Amino acid sequence: SNLQVFEKILVKSSIFQLRKNNISETFLYINNGTEKTLQKNILNDKWIFENKEEVNARRFGDYFEVSHVVATLNNSVFVLNDYTEDDTYYYVENYRIEKSCVKPTATPRSLRYGHEEKIIFPYYYENNLLCHYSDKEFSELFPEAYAYLLSKKTSLYLRKADKNALWFEYGRSQALSKINKEKLLISTVITDEVPVYRLSNECIPYAGMYITAKNELSLEDANLILRDNRFLEYTKRVGISITGSSVRITSKDIVEYRF
Repeated sequence: SNLQVFEKILVKSSIFQLRKNNISETFLYINNGTEKTLQKNILNDKWIFENKEEVNARRFGDYFEVSHVVATLNNSVFVLNDYTEDDTYYYVENYRIEKSCVKPTATPRSLRYGHEEKIIFPYYYENNLLCHYSDKEFSELFPEAYAYLLSKKTSLYLRKADKNALWFEYGRSQALSKINKEKLLISTVITDEVPVYRLSNECIPYAGMYITAKNELSLEDANLILRDNRFLEYTKRVGISITGSSVRITSKDIVEYRF
């Protein structure tokens, strides 16, 4: 799994050796020189090459919701990481942007290195429900931010955005309906540890996956579960190898974890 077959391209290759008319309940799995004889009946929706079965009763997804973060489809426009500011505006390039339409943002990488970022947020919440501005409303309420986005209109139009998304909105808005609450942020790439970051309801992350509490258990409980070595071992079993000892996991992998 650590062999990079094609230079500069992250593709992991598998070779299947099949024998016609040979029916067996087991198969031989070889990875990095290690051989294992495994039962075929352990291969369910996602193939995990271990005979070990999860016997713990509680499923992570029954207590917590795991979602992918917002997708602007043009982070270079919406994310502000090279700016100056005063009490009213952020200054980017030759434009100024009203602070009232900007929120804090984060990625696992930016939090790891202590880099503070902001994101233009062309929406608002009312009674905790996501609401949209019309083009006219946004231009009247935030004329400076509107002028900045207008200067990027061509690149925003080139996005493969949702058909109902206005040109100045994010390309995808699914995550926004539930993101307005306290949450945990976790990376899709796990190496030797599982960094977990707690974010405020105001923060709008644009990389990684975010976790919110459903019932019974709190975000602190989720934090302890995800930082436990058992979860790290689980990610090594279910994740897809990418480089070195790193694996990529999905929101479904976290949802299906049993603790």
